Amino acid sequence: MSIFFSSAEPQDFHGFRETSRYWRLLIQDGHGGRYLCFQGVEFYGYDREVWNFFKNLELEAYALSFINLGFNKLCFISLINDEDIAEVIDDEEKAKILSVALAERHQKGISILIGATIR
Repeated sequence: MSIFFSSAEPQDFHGFRETSRYWRLLIQDGHGGRYLCFQGVEFYGYDREVWNFFKNLELEAYALSFINLGFNKLCFISLINDEDIAEVIDDEEKAKILSVALAERHQKGISILIGATIR
């Protein structure tokens, strides 16, 4: 956790993992200042479908590693490349499973696009 007490600097809180559908933020004090300014909050999370994608391949042990690389939405899954796979998965067989699934997913996406343009 890092905290900056200057009124112009952000306060960053990190190093924890929590899940919730709703969050309540309680801001009680401006550390002695005359005004309390709240500019926003950012959460880093992932779509549940991303976890399910890896779970269906029996690769859920690697899901958080890919999520932490920024593949936290289902639409980003197709952006995973061989270098990303090699960075996360040491087991060649499991890497191949993911690579094939991504290729099939990509091919389905192309088929859907072609079907949409023909109609």
